[in-house]
Amino acid sequence: MTTFPTLRTLRRRCGGTTDRGAAIVAVLGALVLVSALLLASLSYLQHSVRSSRYEQDDTAAEAAAQSGIQDFLTRLRLDGDYVDHADPLSGDPENYCTNPAVAGPDVVLPVLDDGSRVCTNLSGTTPRGWVSVATGAATTGEEPAYHYRLLRYDSVQRDLLLESVGRANGVHRTVQTRIAHPSATDYLYFTDYELTDPTQYPENDAYPGEQTTSAACGALGHGADELTYAWDDVGLAAHPRVYGYLAPGSAIAFPQTLECRSPMFQDGDVVEGRVHSNDTIRAWDDVGGPAVFKGQVSTADPRCTLADPTDSSTWVECLHPTHRDAVLEVPPVAVPAPLAMPPITDMAAEAERAGCRYAGATRIVAHADGTMTVWSKDTTADLARAGCGTPGPTPGGLGSAEGATVAVPAEGLVYVMDAATAAGRELYAGELGGPAGRELPLGDYTGQAPVNGTSTYSSDVSFQSAQKHTGLGNLYLEGVVRGSATFAAARGVVLTGDLLLADGEHGGHALGVVAGQSIEYIRPALRLMRGTNVAGEWVWRPSPGAVATPVTGWPTRYALPATGVVEPATGLNVQASLMALDGSIRLQANQLTGALGDLRVFGAMAQRFRGAIGTLPTATEPLRGYLKDYRYDSRLDHGLRPPYFPAFGDVTWTVIWTEEHATEAAVRAP
Repeated sequence: MTTFPTLRTLRRRCGGTTDRGAAIVAVLGALVLVSALLLASLSYLQHSVRSSRYEQDDTAAEAAAQSGIQDFLTRLRLDGDYVDHADPLSGDPENYCTNPAVAGPDVVLPVLDDGSRVCTNLSGTTPRGWVSVATGAATTGEEPAYHYRLLRYDSVQRDLLLESVGRANGVHRTVQTRIAHPSATDYLYFTDYELTDPTQYPENDAYPGEQTTSAACGALGHGADELTYAWDDVGLAAHPRVYGYLAPGSAIAFPQTLECRSPMFQDGDVVEGRVHSNDTIRAWDDVGGPAVFKGQVSTADPRCTLADPTDSSTWVECLHPTHRDAVLEVPPVAVPAPLAMPPITDMAAEAERAGCRYAGATRIVAHADGTMTVWSKDTTADLARAGCGTPGPTPGGLGSAEGATVAVPAEGLVYVMDAATAAGRELYAGELGGPAGRELPLGDYTGQAPVNGTSTYSSDVSFQSAQKHTGLGNLYLEGVVRGSATFAAARGVVLTGDLLLADGEHGGHALGVVAGQSIEYIRPALRLMRGTNVAGEWVWRPSPGAVATPVTGWPTRYALPATGVVEPATGLNVQASLMALDGSIRLQANQLTGALGDLRVFGAMAQRFRGAIGTLPTATEPLRGYLKDYRYDSRLDHGLRPPYFPAFGDVTWTVIWTEEHATEAAVRAP
């Protein structure tokens, strides 16, 4: 019988033991685990090296793109017309057309008047040019370099959009930046002086007197050198201002007892766009919670330099030390110097070359079909331009009852100047003109002289102001405008009704309104005048005890072209950028009682002084005037400015904003 060995016998014959085999298995397992760990560590190390290198290249590419922006900005500041001086025949690498950073197959701008490209030396087959960050010279290598091109250029508005691409070792970063001459259209709300407009408006009986007694507040007039910012300790030492305060580090002491009225942002105010003041911004919370600034706040107040962008608790340093009840949702910015309001003469110079010119008191009603009806009795033949209306009272003329209906000028500029010979008197009832039944001024004044104490007449109190006399360049404007246009006046602009864009808030056009003095929202108020004996002569004076009485039915309202609906239901709608160069943006007769609804402004606003629009209700006082509904037109931030809208004075090309974009595949290609 055959005998088979047992398992133990086989193990003994093989010379092994159970413990020794187990050890071998353990060792092999450990070797596998260690190998796996080593492989994983090596893979991680390789990935980390690649990731670190990519991050370095990505950072270098971003820095290169920024270097491209700085290079182009430097060229603009050395030659303000750098792009306009583009010359395809120039051999100078500094010229735009021969700048290696510009070279490429997609160079379209700038263009000639006929739309053809200027840089004819560059075609669709031109290799894309790159400039080394290190050497500033053209390069084909992989070191950090940049390439840029114009996406938009407006030589008149001094506004452009630049795309700059940075690369480093095959990594690309693309940024687009808007570079422009800073303008009031960059801000929803711009103010030069945080002071109530010192102009003495006759419809506010209490307005002079309590307004200002200090030269620093404007008592000597708009142009007086004594006007002082609240943070200007040097100016305030000589011309104190009640709400002034000492700048950081100042040792000058001065009285603060003079009567300066300095308006404030109040509880309930919500500001949806950028705000700038050359002065010191004041905000006050009475009972409704602090004002809220959702956009960036900037100021020339040097105290704002104490604000730390990373510490929101310090942002109120950009507001007045004792009136800073506000919430700033975006880090504020201190600018090194005040932004200067331009003079109205800049607009007058533009009007010598383009658009329509009118003289004296002028009324315009714009129509959605691209026309406007103009009443302008003081415009003479020497000012007339083809297509702008015929001077004189002939039917269909500028001085006729029906007015002259003409096309809004293609250049998009309408300017009203002073007449050469101004009579300097109050306008008679209806003399300004207007649509049938809507003529201005209201009342029954015809120029009659008083004969005794029973002689009376009534007229719109705002027209009793010497600033509204005949011959002065005041514009009265309303309606629906098709296309882009700027309406400007040497003196004031009164918005007699809604001012709307025919293609709405999302179309491709923009409106501007510019006044040499103030922009006013109409609020007719009739005041009774009575014959009064002064030194033996009968003259007109306000009837004793008579108070100006608001007239209902104004302003004129227009339906939105897209919807056929009037919005807001009660109030006023203005789809334009407003600029009051030497005055304020204000409501006429703003001290009279009565709630007027919502004032909706879609655009931007700039004023030298703060104008009154309304007052919030209190326990003892009802709402007066309008509730503010201000909305920034974001299209302005992307270069859609009204034609000929003024830039700030003494400014240069400046980066307005920068955004990152995906790099196009064609740019990434070798």
